[in-house]
Amino acid sequence: MALEPEWEAQFEVNSYWFRPAYSTADAKWSVTRQIQGATKYFLNANIERCFESINYDYLLNKLNLDRLFKRQIESWLK
Repeated sequence: MALEPEWEAQFEVNSYWFRPAYSTADAKWSVTRQIQGATKYFLNANIERCFESINYDYLLNKLNLDRLFKRQIESWLK
């Protein structure tokens, strides 16, 4: 909840995972709306295992957070 106000504005418009006030119904509606008319493609992938290979130090530096948030996110990643 502490990170939501800062990061909500930076999320991709079509991102629905773990966002407050969004649901799978919203995602389905969005996909339906986007594929009407011309042929479109979308990818549904399980990326759970990809997190095992992320360089967390690089990620934390890229986020450019203050120490308090950085330490909190680092503890979640561990």
